[in-house]
Amino acid sequence: MQAAGRQGAAAISGPHEGLRLAALQRREPDQAVVALAYRHAAEQLGRQGLLQTCLDADADAVLMPEHSFAEQIEAATAARRVGLEQVLFIHLEKDLALLRDLPFADPVVYVQSADLQTGGTFDPAKARERVTELRDALGGRDAHVLVGFGVRGPDEVELLVDTSADGAVIGTTLVAAAGEGEHAVRTLVGDVRRAAEREGPVRA
Repeated sequence: MQAAGRQGAAAISGPHEGLRLAALQRREPDQAVVALAYRHAAEQLGRQGLLQTCLDADADAVLMPEHSFAEQIEAATAARRVGLEQVLFIHLEKDLALLRDLPFADPVVYVQSADLQTGGTFDPAKARERVTELRDALGGRDAHVLVGFGVRGPDEVELLVDTSADGAVIGTTLVAAAGEGEHAVRTLVGDVRRAAEREGPVRA
């Protein structure tokens, strides 16, 4: 993912152009554009600069996977003040305790399905366990739960239907499809969408 980001960055003038181009690809009003901000980029822009860049480019949300969960919660409060969503990335069990006392309602939480790097093998049992732990930690609070890491396409999406996940995050496979061209991307997205609509409420 990071290698693909570096390759894409070489073809644009900066974060604003990249996000603007992504936003222009929306085909439906409810398609969200999420800015993936690694720590270096977030610190280079500064908090307000990052938020303003997202707003100016018509992005909907920010994901900061290299920041601690506490830092993400703090950033989410600032993001919501200006009308943006913060996707909270959680992968450490100790951070589950912070979910119950979030200072805002209806968070979007991205849970790592297993202890692996992006592109690894999907473990449906571990994903189910992680989602259950997350819901338990929320203590009945509403949240939009996304599952990623190892989710490569429709087969994995179908395996998530007996969990309480609201969506799936597909990264490595989508990046590979983008390298093959527009047709490959449209085929992958179409296959995943059909699997999600056929099997249940999971969205990708």
